[in-house]
Amino acid sequence: MIVIIKPTTACNGTCLYCSTESGLHGKPYMPKENLRSLFAALRNWLRKDESRCLDMIWHGGEPLMCGLDFYKAVITEQNRVFKGDMGRVRNHLQSNLSLLTEEWIPSLKKLLSGDGIGSSFEIVKGIRGLRSGENLTHKWLSAVKLLDDHGLSTGVLYIVHKRSLGLARDIYDFFHRLPGVTMVRFNPLYGEGRGRLEPSKPLHVTADEYGQFLVDLSEVWRENGMSDGVSPLAEWYRAWHGDPSSLCCDSRGGCQETHLGIAPDGGVYGCGRAIESKVHRFGNIFRDDLTQLLKHPLRSRLASRSSILQEGPCRDCAHWRICHGGCPVDGWIYHGDLFRETYFCASRKRLFAHFEAVFGPASLDERPVTMGQNERQILHRPDTADEWWSPNKVRVLDLKPDERISREEMRAAVRTAAGRAER
Repeated sequence: MIVIIKPTTACNGTCLYCSTESGLHGKPYMPKENLRSLFAALRNWLRKDESRCLDMIWHGGEPLMCGLDFYKAVITEQNRVFKGDMGRVRNHLQSNLSLLTEEWIPSLKKLLSGDGIGSSFEIVKGIRGLRSGENLTHKWLSAVKLLDDHGLSTGVLYIVHKRSLGLARDIYDFFHRLPGVTMVRFNPLYGEGRGRLEPSKPLHVTADEYGQFLVDLSEVWRENGMSDGVSPLAEWYRAWHGDPSSLCCDSRGGCQETHLGIAPDGGVYGCGRAIESKVHRFGNIFRDDLTQLLKHPLRSRLASRSSILQEGPCRDCAHWRICHGGCPVDGWIYHGDLFRETYFCASRKRLFAHFEAVFGPASLDERPVTMGQNERQILHRPDTADEWWSPNKVRVLDLKPDERISREEMRAAVRTAAGRAER
């Protein structure tokens, strides 16, 4: 089971398209004292079946705002509560990296078992920032370099918005060459959280626009060896050729059986996005028995979503097996109904039509698919690391001067990250 835990919804960022309505003040934090109770509930679920595993994703808001002591307590309480079952427990973290310092590294290595951190970054200026006024580009690149120096990778969630259109090649190339980044997922801007407010509306993309971005991206991806680190292309490519095992939750169907979201106050929801959209709350993990929460009537009703879609808007869709109608929260945001198909249905159909033209018809037989030279091929080109961290060789996107992060700013960020002085 994947449990998205939001220990706070507070955030030090000012990102226009954020899926939460986070801020610095008046936002709840999960007390350290509640961690043992949280883990005990999850332990009881885990021990009922030896085949079960537990993935905890620490999310936000900005989860590092909880402070280093909070995560030291997470490590201590998990070892105390799960004991011999820790081999079936994994932790992940999604952060804007702006608060990351050397001091965090030892604890993060313990918490994440040597795995990397998920983050986000924006190439186009004026969209992501920090409330302090500090330069987020400087801080983010410094953090990626710090993590890479300590053997921790960075996975990036890139939000596709109106000003991203036509830039798939440049955006791919930026991340493809950045040492330490091992995967990038390209999601559309969702109309939820701050993303539904007026300042973000000029950035919204239509389903067709997002679909064309994915088509453009797929061409660049093919030219560069089809790395497994580019999502959702890689997972859909695998599924297209008969291996649906790596499909994301928004394409598998049945997410009500595999995901939970836990809010700072202990509220239990269907997933992290459901917390932000305030839909299908099942109860509170600090007050209610988790076994009973997992039997909540709404959770059971969601199991019928696939059959409802197949009898309705997804009837006779040739791509059902690799789509399953998309995320139910999309249905809620755009149609007011969890049992409706994703708003981005047309995006998927556009990409799948391109897949058919390039790769031929989708396979009807399920079989494993290996991509690249190994299943977790790194995204960046290792031989470009020295070049990347040289401030004299920084490449920036070919945007209008008033829209891009300037070459000078990027060079300064690289100097900061690399600890070098420009000659």
